[in-house]
Amino acid sequence: MTDLVVVGSGLFGLTVAEQAAARWGADVTVVERRDHIGGNAHSETEPSTGIEVHRYGSHIFHTSNQRVWDYVTRFTRFNDYTHRVQTVHRGEVYPMPITLATINQFFRAAHGPDSARELIREQAAEMQGRSPQNLTSRSRPHRSTSVRSLHPGVHGQAVADGPAGSSCVGDSPPAGALHLRCAILQRPVRGPATDGYAAWLSRMADHPRITVRTETDFLAPGHALSKDAVVGQVPVVYTGPIDAYFDFEAGS
Repeated sequence: MTDLVVVGSGLFGLTVAEQAAARWGADVTVVERRDHIGGNAHSETEPSTGIEVHRYGSHIFHTSNQRVWDYVTRFTRFNDYTHRVQTVHRGEVYPMPITLATINQFFRAAHGPDSARELIREQAAEMQGRSPQNLTSRSRPHRSTSVRSLHPGVHGQAVADGPAGSSCVGDSPPAGALHLRCAILQRPVRGPATDGYAAWLSRMADHPRITVRTETDFLAPGHALSKDAVVGQVPVVYTGPIDAYFDFEAGS
C-alpha cells in the first residue's frame, strides 16, 4: 500500500509528491484523471514543427521567492524573458499595466512613489464614500485625464468590467484606488521553461518512489484508488475542485 495519495498532477501536486518522496522517503501515488501530468501547465510538442504547444493556454513562471527559485531550477532552466505590455491612447504608446512610469507619462509629471500615492488618494477622495464595483464607476468622468481610459482590457476582460480595489503604485493603497494586475512585472525571476513545461514536470515526477496513474478519476467509485477506497486508509492530498470532492453538497 502506498504511503500517500496525491490527487492531481499540477505544480502543487507534483511538488508535494516529489518532496514527500525525496525528503521523507515516502512511497507516493499520484492520481490524475487526464491522460497526462502537469494539470493546466501541461505542454506538448507539435510533431511536424517541433513547436511547444500549451494546450490550456500559455504560461510564464514567475516568483520573487529565492527558495522557490532554487527548487524549480533543479528540474529546468528558464529563458531570458522580459514581460512588456503596451497600449495606445490617443496616438501615444504607454506601458501597461499601470505603473509609476505610466502615471508620470500620462500626467506629464515626475512623481515619486509618495507623490503618486497622494495623487491616487486625491482621485479616491472624489468617490465621496461610494464603493466602486468596476473601473467605469471608479473613473473620473469629468476629466479627460482619467487613468482608466488608458487600459483597453485586463487579462482579456473589458476594462469597464475590471475590478476596483488596490493600486500597483503602493503596498497599502487607499480604498477606491484603481486595481490592475501587475504582479508578474514585480517578480524578479520569470520566464517560460527552456525545454518546455512537459519536460520540467516529467522530471519532478521521475522519482523511484513516485507512481503516476493517469486516466484515473479519484472521485469515480469502483477502483482501488477511488475516494471511497482510499480516504481513511492512507493520507490524501487533494488538489482538485473542492466542491467536487464534497459532491457539490452546497451547490455547483
